[in-house]
Amino acid sequence: MSREDALEKIKLDPYVGGIDMIYYILKKIDLTEMDFEKIMNDTPLNFLNYPSYFRYLKRIKFFLVFLNKIGIVPDVIIKKYFKFNY
Repeated sequence: MSREDALEKIKLDPYVGGIDMIYYILKKIDLTEMDFEKIMNDTPLNFLNYPSYFRYLKRIKFFLVFLNKIGIVPDVIIKKYFKFNY
């Protein structure tokens, strides 16, 4: 694909089903266009913006890692809470 073809493709409607599908969904979920635009333009949030036990788990991370090494805590717990990019 040439650069010109790619630029033309980028200009096309990115929504599958077109803008009509967006209006249909907004009507079904009873959301105004203005509210939809506000949601889409807000800054993205991650799980740290919501209440959870993660801060407590970070405090006892060394203990959880130790328990994982001796086979009490499964690997999935360590991977779930401490092996990610945020």
